[in-house]
Amino acid sequence: MNSFNYFLLRFFVLLLVIFSPLPTTIVHGQTTAAPALSLPSTAILTGTASIQNATIISQKDNTVTLFFNIKNKEIIQTGIKYGIKLVSEGPKPTVVDEKIYDESLTLLENSTTPKQIIYAAPKYLNGNYTLVVSNQNESGFPF
Repeated sequence: MNSFNYFLLRFFVLLLVIFSPLPTTIVHGQTTAAPALSLPSTAILTGTASIQNATIISQKDNTVTLFFNIKNKEIIQTGIKYGIKLVSEGPKPTVVDEKIYDESLTLLENSTTPKQIIYAAPKYLNGNYTLVVSNQNESGFPF
């Protein structure tokens, strides 16, 4: 098959895909659009741990000491990890550094765990940044 015939074949397949009708259903002689996908009516709770009262205790050069609470509301949560994201300020905020701490927590229902951490930003960075305290499970899924 030469290249022109191959081009025509691809062109007609493309037209067929573009102009083919959307799926429809015929019920008692009436044509209706196919039903939309439905989502389950119940939500699945994946985690209730949150960061609260994050405060900078001290800062010297690029090293910051922070305090925060990790509060858990409903079910026991295992494998909770916490970390810091350093985000550039400006019209397009970007995460320029991230540190996830090694500790893995188990939080009981209706419990609060205080944490104090030290974060050292990369020395090559210069300018204004925002620190964001975050938590996630051991697989990296954020709460």
